[in-house]
Amino acid sequence: MKAFYSFYIGLILTISNVQAQKKATDDSVPFKTAFKINLNGLRIGVEQRIFKKTTIQLELGGLSPNYTLINPQLRYYTKISKTDFVYVGLGYLYKHQRTIYNDSVGIVAPDGSFTNQKYNKDFLINKYIHAFTLNTGFFVDKTIFKQHIILEFNMGLGVRYKKSGRLGLNANEDIDFTEAYFIKPLKYMDTEGRFKIYPEINLQLSLVIPILK
Repeated sequence: MKAFYSFYIGLILTISNVQAQKKATDDSVPFKTAFKINLNGLRIGVEQRIFKKTTIQLELGGLSPNYTLINPQLRYYTKISKTDFVYVGLGYLYKHQRTIYNDSVGIVAPDGSFTNQKYNKDFLINKYIHAFTLNTGFFVDKTIFKQHIILEFNMGLGVRYKKSGRLGLNANEDIDFTEAYFIKPLKYMDTEGRFKIYPEINLQLSLVIPILK
């Protein structure tokens, strides 16, 4: 995954000298091609125009056995002034995360109560997420320290399907939340192999680097 981030960071440094304020050749979208840095989760993305007022965006947050995040989004733009745009979009998010924790574990009696046998143990949380969202957002042009930057504000509302499981605990072991040290109980959620449905609400801030206007 280090090589993945090194590649994109190098690419961004290469293109960051491109001036964002070139003369527009098409004003139906704010840019034809742009690289993006999602400041919420340090995700790298690219947005590309595919039709006159329509773009497709793809964000990646890692491609490894322990962490993968893929977030495509289809957008339709409209102008609200001579220079300002807003958009509506349909988004999908896929996330898989495997994390090893070490915390307080105890032996559980047949009646469900903890025995006096308690100890620390490593275990793994394996989590899958699928989310579908309706998105909207806008852009803000700012000059900071004589540097022109473009920020994008995005809001998404939708539904999230989440499946989470604990690996590494025996059938008679469970996490003792009265003595759990580091992580809230929600982090240990086990959906027993089934997807559960939750509301999806997100606010995101991205740095935009136009490549083609």
